[in-house]
Amino acid sequence: MEFILKRVLLTDDGVAGVLINGSRPICLTLEEEWKDNAKGISCIPNGSYLCQKVVTPHHGKTYQVMNVPGRTSILIHSGNTEADTEGCILVGKEYGILETKDDDSGQTEKQLAVLRSKEAFAEFMNIVGDKETFALHVKSC
Repeated sequence: MEFILKRVLLTDDGVAGVLINGSRPICLTLEEEWKDNAKGISCIPNGSYLCQKVVTPHHGKTYQVMNVPGRTSILIHSGNTEADTEGCILVGKEYGILETKDDDSGQTEKQLAVLRSKEAFAEFMNIVGDKETFALHVKSC
């Protein structure tokens, strides 16, 4: 089984993409913008990766992107905004704008978000089924 993560838009609010299985787009994605692959604050480099089934305390059963240079614990999971990613890949059914509170200033700001994320994650997990691993090919626009 193989997936392609096609990044289609680079913004200050993150990197928007489409997760494709075969010729079928299955969900939208949101990642941190590129910050030289820094742990917890950057999207991962373009390339091909093995994803392995894991169970985590916070996200439950999901998949971890393996063998990212200098990085570990990169998961595919539900969430809405760049603040939810911590360097991981969020999935959703549609894009929208959410108001969030800046931790430093306390100001409310509008951010790009993936919506209906839990629904998209459930669909993704259903498509993967009981596979222990799959290939993920990450490509930028």
